[in-house]
Amino acid sequence: MPITDRILAGLHALPGATDAALRASTRLGTRGAPAEVRLSGDDRPLPASLAPSSVVSVSHGYFAATGVRLASGRTFNDLDREGTVPVAIIKEWAARRWWPGESALGKTFRIDSAPGAGVTLTVVGVARDNKAAQPNVLLSGEGPEVYRPYLQAPSAFPTFLVRVDRRMAPAGVLRSFRAALVASVPDRPVFVSLV
Repeated sequence: MPITDRILAGLHALPGATDAALRASTRLGTRGAPAEVRLSGDDRPLPASLAPSSVVSVSHGYFAATGVRLASGRTFNDLDREGTVPVAIIKEWAARRWWPGESALGKTFRIDSAPGAGVTLTVVGVARDNKAAQPNVLLSGEGPEVYRPYLQAPSAFPTFLVRVDRRMAPAGVLRSFRAALVASVPDRPVFVSLV
């Protein structure tokens, strides 16, 4: 079992935990050379104002853990893994601008993050507009956001999230959360915070 799965199982088992998930944000492109995003059937890349600057890889429990609802389609599941059709969930913001007046479900787009390195993604869901993945909610703006299944786009540095019963004392939850992470990855620095 991969370490991330063991950590998630441990977090699900915490007293008061109702959901657990992980996410990792990967910047697209390089400095001075942003990634190009092309909608299928269009030779021109999207203008920078309509293209995502990063992709958020998430486990299949992410949307439940963050309380983000889908406007249409489905969330990720364990079948969305390496070797299967690359899929994505986009926010309503992108769906409205990329395919105005049409359903985004089943549509495809290509992200070329570097010369010769790209992937074509099929939209399986549209998430309600939200700022759950933004590092600073107060300063973040609306824009295109692309989610990918963590099993198709893993990262060495994920962030783990736990949704807990509101009746639980925050200090106790943080201690349990930190202890579970330290036990799973004793050789890595661990930072925990309450949101």
